[in-house]
Amino acid sequence: MKIAHIDLNLALESGDPRMAYRIARGLKNRGHDITIYTLSFDLTCFPNLHEGLKIREIKTDLGESIEAQHQLAAAIDRDVDLVLCEDAFRVGVFYRRHVNPSAKVVWIMNSPPFEFLLKQTPLHTLGAWAKAQLSKWDTKKYMDEIDHIVVIDAKGIEYSDELNKPATIIPIGVDFQYFYAPVKSRDISKSVQLLGVGNLSRYRRYEDFVKAVAILRKKGYDARALLICKDYYHNVSYRRQFEELIKREGVEKYIDRRYDGVNDEELLHAYHESDIYVFPNHVRIWGMAAFEAMAAGLPIIVSRVTTVAELLEDKKNALFVDCLRPEQIADQAARIMGDAELYRRIGKAGQLFVKENLSWEQYVDKLEGVIKKIVKS
Repeated sequence: MKIAHIDLNLALESGDPRMAYRIARGLKNRGHDITIYTLSFDLTCFPNLHEGLKIREIKTDLGESIEAQHQLAAAIDRDVDLVLCEDAFRVGVFYRRHVNPSAKVVWIMNSPPFEFLLKQTPLHTLGAWAKAQLSKWDTKKYMDEIDHIVVIDAKGIEYSDELNKPATIIPIGVDFQYFYAPVKSRDISKSVQLLGVGNLSRYRRYEDFVKAVAILRKKGYDARALLICKDYYHNVSYRRQFEELIKREGVEKYIDRRYDGVNDEELLHAYHESDIYVFPNHVRIWGMAAFEAMAAGLPIIVSRVTTVAELLEDKKNALFVDCLRPEQIADQAARIMGDAELYRRIGKAGQLFVKENLSWEQYVDKLEGVIKKIVKS
């Protein structure tokens, strides 16, 4: 089968490019002729993952605009059987409308374009809600050319139902062997390094790391945090506020901020050298890094409202906290570091969960099943 896989931005150190490369390699290994089409490609971004894959970068000065996506669609070979769109569903639609009407289109909807998230003020929240409704209305205009939607959780099914399109849940995979490390055998300790990974954003709740470290240090712990928080969005105001918070809490030298991101080797080292992974997001969001950390043997503390928590079990393979409660993060961290058996039990259970449920082999198997069914229909 000839497949065009669309990912608009492959120059970003995040889960999306890694996912695109894993999917493309998995489908290639199953004998499919797959090419990744993008508007932005960086050779230095995950080079070990894209080696040997066919990638076409369509350069334009139009950013990721609708017109740029039209140009990307026009550059796709005219004889593909399927356009697999990683969030960029419009490219598949434009291709089907203007290039090859017989092609099938599958939308991998990791981030629903009309998802509504609360903002800092009522006025901003109202604006976000209005924007989400407009986006939903706009999205529905393209649905005639979409054959199937792949989502990561039950909320994705709800979004697909709103669009009146069939959908299949396939949780995102993890390269278990790459990230694996034995769960640490450790004694009870008052030294702890918390780890957070993800672009700098209010939704990541890095503020809760800062406050949790401050709380732990007041209780006598040698607490630190490593935040791999690439400043991708360049929100100067938010970054300044975040730095001011760190200074107010008096933990400036205990919070290691990596605003420039890290390379693959540094990320792996961060997983293996940290003690606990924390995912405190206060909105429903998927966190691939959380499962990578679990594969690396780290026990994780996770907010109950996240999609990550939806897959896990409190006190079995993770420890849950309420969102916006840094004192709960501090309490759970102290609990884990004060109980060597609990540390190992949570770490091993989380690692086993990832190994048994979230392999890329499983993801690509399920995705290929959807693709074959759609192409034959």
